[in-house]
Amino acid sequence: MKSHRFFGLAVVLLAAAGCGQDKPAAPSGVVYQGKHVSEWGDAVNGPDREARLEAAKVLAKMGKEGENANPAIPGLQKALDDEDPAVRGWAAVALVYAARGTLFPIGPIAGPKLKEAAESSDDELRAEASQILKRMESAPAGPPGPPGGRREGGDGPASEKKRPPDEGKG
Repeated sequence: MKSHRFFGLAVVLLAAAGCGQDKPAAPSGVVYQGKHVSEWGDAVNGPDREARLEAAKVLAKMGKEGENANPAIPGLQKALDDEDPAVRGWAAVALVYAARGTLFPIGPIAGPKLKEAAESSDDELRAEASQILKRMESAPAGPPGPPGGRREGGDGPASEKKRPPDEGKG
């Protein structure tokens, strides 16, 4: 009889604990201004326009300061479709910083929103977006190479290419 009560109690406790249900992911990333990075990433898609704008600006600031904002990438990507152009613009700026050091294809995804932001009436947003666009335009195409910018096999001038040891003999 006791085993049946224990089993019944265990079933009730597991059901109350949400066993088998999807639980929201725990906040991740560094804590910045009282919230984890992932929480800022969620806030950038919240119902309040001012809170979305603040979250996008905070994430942009984090990125400029070199903080890892990778956990916010999904939220920022979604915020690129926000109804408010300022939120879209700041989300694009923040996404550029958050995607640093990742393989995230930032140009095709954030580029159009950065161009829109570069024409914003918000002076700070316009300056940030314009600066990022200039850097993107001057950046070399393709995946990053080794330090120094030269790939093995010599993308540099012919005089700098290494020759096999027996080349030119005989």
